[in-house]
Amino acid sequence: MSELTTVARPYAKAAFEHALAVKALGPWADFLQFAAYAVNDAEMHALLDNPRVPQETRLAALLAVCEGRLPDGGKAFVEMLADNDRLSVLSEICALFLVEKARHEKTAEVVITSAAVLADGERKALTDALAKKWNKAVVATYEVDAALIGGVVIRGNDVVIDGSVRGKLNRLAETLRA
Repeated sequence: MSELTTVARPYAKAAFEHALAVKALGPWADFLQFAAYAVNDAEMHALLDNPRVPQETRLAALLAVCEGRLPDGGKAFVEMLADNDRLSVLSEICALFLVEKARHEKTAEVVITSAAVLADGERKALTDALAKKWNKAVVATYEVDAALIGGVVIRGNDVVIDGSVRGKLNRLAETLRA
């Protein structure tokens, strides 16, 4: 994984700097997410990894799938990736781009998993508390997992906060075993 990150980093940085310069962070983020999804599709992945298929055909297929979603400079970016045999790292490029975008926009994306559906007031209180703690705007996605028994687990901003009953019981069991 770290090798993929090393390979993808300069491409993600170049894409981010270009998108920032042309004031198109949103369109570039959407494009990279779509392109990453496309190259991870089983059929597209098989086509892109097939050495018997000419590079021009592989590139044309990906560009056709992305047609209508290509931002300013997007086609040249995909062509550069194809020329350097880097289409396979599009997912990692996308992930790194999104991290830079969030850092630039001072936002944090989090996934909040609760044992039961949270009321709107509880959701707002959680996101407001996280925004204050991290000094960033928080974009939250909510999930429900009854196995948590109670409480919430928050994942995002390179942190996991486990305030679930299941997590507390697991920590208590570990303490008792020690």
